[in-house]
Amino acid sequence: DVERSRGLGDVYKRQVRVRIEYAKELLLRTDLKMPFVAERCGYSYVERFTVSFKSNTGLTPSQYRKRYRV
Repeated sequence: DVERSRGLGDVYKRQVRVRIEYAKELLLRTDLKMPFVAERCGYSYVERFTVSFKSNTGLTPSQYRKRYRV
């Protein structure tokens, strides 16, 4: 059971990484407002998206967009 739960944790972490990478693309390539970015990345709540994004990148989505958008 421990091995199985560890495997599921890895799947969850990978899913979060994929969502965050997609969010980065949307933030840099579109003018979508945060609730729409969150929704497209599979988050029901923009607050949860913001917390997840910041814990994975060190920046809020808005900060990321401002810093890296050309």
